[in-house]
Order: sequence, then structure tokens, then C-alpha cells
Amino acid sequence: MRKPFLHRLLALSTLLAISFGLCISHIASATKITFAEDSAMITQANMVLKESLGMNYYAEVADSVIENGTTLAMNFTMNDTNGNPYTTTVNGIQETTTQKYVFTLNEIAPQLLAENIKAELVLLNESTKATKLLDTYDGYSVKAYLLSLLPGASSTLKTLVYSILSYGAASQAYLGMSNTITNDLTIDAKFVSPVHSDNTTNEIYNDEDNPAKGTQIFGMGVWFDRVITPYLTVYVANGDLESLTVKTSKSILELKYYQDYADGALYRAEVFTLKPTEYSSSRNVTLTINNVKQRVSVCLNDYLYTIYNTKNNTQEEKDLAYTVYNYGVAATAYVG
Repeated sequence: MRKPFLHRLLALSTLLAISFGLCISHIASATKITFAEDSAMITQANMVLKESLGMNYYAEVADSVIENGTTLAMNFTMNDTNGNPYTTTVNGIQETTTQKYVFTLNEIAPQLLAENIKAELVLLNESTKATKLLDTYDGYSVKAYLLSLLPGASSTLKTLVYSILSYGAASQAYLGMSNTITNDLTIDAKFVSPVHSDNTTNEIYNDEDNPAKGTQIFGMGVWFDRVITPYLTVYVANGDLESLTVKTSKSILELKYYQDYADGALYRAEVFTLKPTEYSSSRNVTLTINNVKQRVSVCLNDYLYTIYNTKNNTQEEKDLAYTVYNYGVAATAYVG
């Protein structure tokens, strides 16, 4: 890859999975949303930071409202990067308290933080079609939620809020989009320049037009999208693929074909998705071929350091590296 950075930073995708477990969802008290109806109403919304940006919406629904053969769900509608609206349906998960439910919209792309989220509490029939609209809340966004946290926020929370917003704005700039996230804000936070930890050995950004001879881990890249996923580029000489393994301590990595060469081919292996509190961590990846091993260590922050300090990278690439780095630093400081 000639520019060792973003190869995809795409619009919010379909198939948004429900995901639970606190990471930074205790970021602040949930924002209260008040409605008139008592039998079925959306009551709160707050943010979830795990491997992706997301929003939790909460509802209180009387048992009598849920008809036989129906499922309680929420339709989330927002625009993609082209301004085209689409809807994702998420089933409700009942909390320990009866009649209280949570609906999680995961994997919100950072460049869409200012996009309006329309939430509709609905009943679905067995064909997953909405049969009844129970409640609606419109006119909200991730940006609006983050700004609601600032009054009275601690310095660590304030820095985290501004780091997320800056990350979104840098994503928009990289895509050539207009800045709708921080263009009207004064960033009241101190960010830091990326620092190299010396935890990793795989900062090898070879020219893909001239791959080295012999099967080996060839370089590193990162998908910055709805989730942040480091990947390795592996050059595989002809005939070596069947006897080759690339793995972490937890799993064997899937090699995905990328490009042919006269004596072999390049493959890519996604290593893992990362929570923002894991950006500074280092993990080993081992390639084994004919009983010969090559081991490298992968650390996102060290990669961001290299992108930020590489002279020929664009300003948009450097700004995105800078904001992602600070997002991880701020999240780690906030969690403690």
C-alpha cells in the first residue's frame, strides 16, 4: 500500500449487531427523554463506547402492550455519508426490572456523529414487519448527546467528549466531507502528540509494488471504519499457502487474497477489533511456515505515531491519526 493508512472509512453499514457489556457506557447519567404516554414510552438515551461508537435507547413498556406473536423492537433511521436515510431494526433486551428494555444501535461511523437519529418503538410480527408504532423520538444525535455532557463535566470527561467529536470531524475531512461536527465548537481540551512506546517491531511499510522475496509478514495497516481493526499484509510465495499459519495467542487468522505477483501473492489478515482503552496495548502475531516462525507485535498507538510523523502523508491522514490516538488516551484516562 502506497499510503499506509485508511483503505476504507465507510458509511454506517447495515446489519448492526446488538452488543452488551459496559465499557464506557457509564460515561455519564443517561439523558432523560420525556413522553406523554405511560404504557409504552422511550425514556432515556446514552452512549456506549466499545469496539465501536453506539447509542443505547431505553423504553418502559407495559406487558399488556406487547401483543401475542409480536416482538418489541426499535427502528433507528439515520443518513449515510451520501445523505441517504436507511433504517436498522434492533430487538429489545429486557432489563432485570420488569417492563424496562434497552435497544442498542452499534457501529455508528465516526463521520456520522452529527447525523440525526430517529428512534421508533414498534411491535414486529412474526415476519419482522412493524405492526404498531408505540412511540417516537426524533431530533437527536451522538453529537447532541456528547454536548449534553459538557456542563459540569470533569476535565477527563470533557477531554473524552472533545476527542470523540474531533475524531468524527477528522474522519469527515479524510472523506472530503463538510465538517458538521466541530465547525461550530471551540475545543476546550488539551490533546497530546502521539508517542512511540517501543512495544512493537512490525512497523514495516514496504512498497507493495516490490514485495520482498519469500513468505513473510510484510506490513501493517488499519481499517478505520465503524470499528477499528489492525490488519497485517502477508506475502506468500507460490506453493506455501497450504502449509502456512498466521495466528495470535487466541486464534488463527484468516488470510484474504489481495494481489498477485509473479512469484506469489499478497494476503491480508485482520488481527482483532479494538476498544479505545486497548489502543496502547501490544499483541503478538506469529507466522509459521515449514517450521520457521516469524513473530511481530501489533500496537495501534505505535502505528498512529508512524502515520502522524511520516513526512509524505497527507494532513488529513495525520489529523486522523492524531485524533484517534487522543481518543484512546482520553478513554483510558476516563476509565482509570
